[in-house]
Amino acid sequence: MPRLIYLVLFCLMALNVEAQGLRLPTRRQHSTAPAVRVTVKKPAPQRKVVVNRPRVVKPRSVQPRPSRPVSDYDVYVYDDCPTAKKKAKSKSRNSCEDSDCEESEYDSSDDMSSENADKIYTIAEQMPSFKGNVNAWLASHLQYPAVAAENGIQGRVIVKFVVESDGSVSQAQVVRGVDPSLDREALRVVNCMPIWNPGMNHGKPANVWFTLPITFKLQ
Repeated sequence: MPRLIYLVLFCLMALNVEAQGLRLPTRRQHSTAPAVRVTVKKPAPQRKVVVNRPRVVKPRSVQPRPSRPVSDYDVYVYDDCPTAKKKAKSKSRNSCEDSDCEESEYDSSDDMSSENADKIYTIAEQMPSFKGNVNAWLASHLQYPAVAAENGIQGRVIVKFVVESDGSVSQAQVVRGVDPSLDREALRVVNCMPIWNPGMNHGKPANVWFTLPITFKLQ
């Protein structure tokens, strides 16, 4: 009996719903639309910009040191023994006026004569000269290098040297060469030369440059 009552009530409710144009959901409907994820990125932290400001350095005021008089400087005098040490005060120039000392006179003629003795002239009033026939002396003392003779090497070597104030020959050098073997032989012969007549300047012997060509020729 109760079941019948429930069935009658259910039918009445169904009829009432249809009369009102309503439709009962028979099955629970689910949304088929996919879920949308929204990803929000975290903003990167902003870096602080550090601006290097120029550093202003104030110049220091430099005060000059007071100069000491010459007489206040210490002069150390060492004996022969390295451990011995003496300390003395140097005298100023004004102290010489108070005493009876006399200033020594300086003669520049000595330095001028020494400078003139060491000076080498390119041109002199009287150029140096060989005592005798230089070509005959070279022909008798010159030795033709075997290597140059075998290879047919010949030519003129120009040698430059200094005729000292005493007539000796020094500082020989090759100005223009032909072959190393010929250049060495030319220097050897020049360095073996006897005493020359020195050049003269202002009536005195002087050091003068002299240039001599030496010819090597095969017969």
